[in-house]
Amino acid sequence: NQYFGGDMSSIVFQDIRESKALAYAVRSRYAIANEKNKSNYVVSFIGTQADKLPEAIPAMDTLLNSLPQADENLKNAKESIIKAIESERITKSAILMNYEASQKLGLDTDIRKSIYENVPKYSFKDIAQFHKDYISNKPKTILVLGNRDKVNLEFLKKYGPIKELTLEEIFGY
Repeated sequence: NQYFGGDMSSIVFQDIRESKALAYAVRSRYAIANEKNKSNYVVSFIGTQADKLPEAIPAMDTLLNSLPQADENLKNAKESIIKAIESERITKSAILMNYEASQKLGLDTDIRKSIYENVPKYSFKDIAQFHKDYISNKPKTILVLGNRDKVNLEFLKKYGPIKELTLEEIFGY
């Protein structure tokens, strides 16, 4: 997550927002289920203008399907993860909540220990293999929120059937 879509130095941010100027905000993360045997998933977000949608969606899709190598970004991501673990303190009721969360995942130790020990060893090859196995060319659901009159529905049709929702369906009122 830190390398691919975690912050301003991530691949997603650098490519879509900085290099191509296609978004106000952009991020992507691999979300781990909170219980063992449940599905993990990728959540990506592009905050863009309606007229840039035909460029922004393919840009994200390209990154989701083909991970670019940026050695300096990987080095910085690994350092950031290590520093975050070193400075994080779990205290008070968070100790119990973390323990219970680990139990739901079938873990008997704090996962941060494994992350801390293994992140320095990871190479781009390891990250690329994970990306290939769990992210690249997987089925996607695309949600577009915006003014219907400004969104190019013909463009969106090439990604699959379109289902328009009412405000009541989205917000419940």
